[in-house]
Amino acid sequence: MNDIVEMVGGTAVAAVAVGIVALFLAAVGIAIWRRQHLSAGGARFGAGSFKPRRILTGKEIDFFQRLQEAAPQCSVFPFVGFEAFLTPATTMKTRRLAAIRKLATHAAMFVIADKATGVICIAEAREKDEQTTTARARHALLKDAGIQVLSWPRSKLPTVQTIAMHIDLLVRGTPSYEAL
Repeated sequence: MNDIVEMVGGTAVAAVAVGIVALFLAAVGIAIWRRQHLSAGGARFGAGSFKPRRILTGKEIDFFQRLQEAAPQCSVFPFVGFEAFLTPATTMKTRRLAAIRKLATHAAMFVIADKATGVICIAEAREKDEQTTTARARHALLKDAGIQVLSWPRSKLPTVQTIAMHIDLLVRGTPSYEAL
């Protein structure tokens, strides 16, 4: 009788060992599959998931060309993340990291910079009566940094002469100048 119990107990131990090995192999297989098929963000992107697109389209191209013509002494950069030209003033690590995360959520339509890449102003073509919470937050960040925003309705872009006049006022540092 003891021989039977030892045989059954030995079989049970072997079955448990095989089960553990099978679970381990399954876990390794799942980890390898996840690494091959999932991006860092958890979304699946296979071959051919992305394609190139134009940086500017339609009215944006027209506005960009007007900005370049109006300020040939300046550089015009399209769609620039705020973290490229703003930096948090605080030295406290947690507040600094929070501010950097906040900057990473905003982008300027066009940054007009001097030849030394110092920001002169931001130019944007907005949708009619755009006053979303995001737009207000974006403008508040720029105002806090002392950066002027030149903003015109997308449907009624300014002439080259009008843009040149506003940029000239900013370059000369006219103190009474108010952004549009």
